[in-house]
Amino acid sequence: MRKVELGSGIERKPGYIGIDKDDYGQEYVRDLERGLPFDDNSVDAIFAQHLLEHIYDLSFLMEEIWRVSKPGAIVEIVVPHQDSPSALKDPTHIRLFNDYSFDYWVPGIVKFRSKHVKAQFNILEKKIDNMKHMYVKLETVK
Repeated sequence: MRKVELGSGIERKPGYIGIDKDDYGQEYVRDLERGLPFDDNSVDAIFAQHLLEHIYDLSFLMEEIWRVSKPGAIVEIVVPHQDSPSALKDPTHIRLFNDYSFDYWVPGIVKFRSKHVKAQFNILEKKIDNMKHMYVKLETVK
């Protein structure tokens, strides 16, 4: 089973292949905004914690996550919720997330989605912890 942590940083999730743009001794050193170095339909699970708020082209990265994920792959994401004090205090955060941010990639929810968007996910779980971090668990739809 191939599991990948995007933006793995110094402390990686056990059992996951690490990928980050800075070298922390992980398996892949790569700018995620240039694509993921994996074949289509080759990844079973993806984890991204406190990464997506730093990504300029979120649509591109979500398309890449979808591309490399097997059908039914689990994608777990942790981001600061828009109500979190940390959402705006970090000058490297370029976007906010709310309860509806990932609806764009759920089939049938967003009426006027670009016809070029291939990425589709089901939302399996969504919760906000006491620090106002949002956890979203997605399932790849293909």
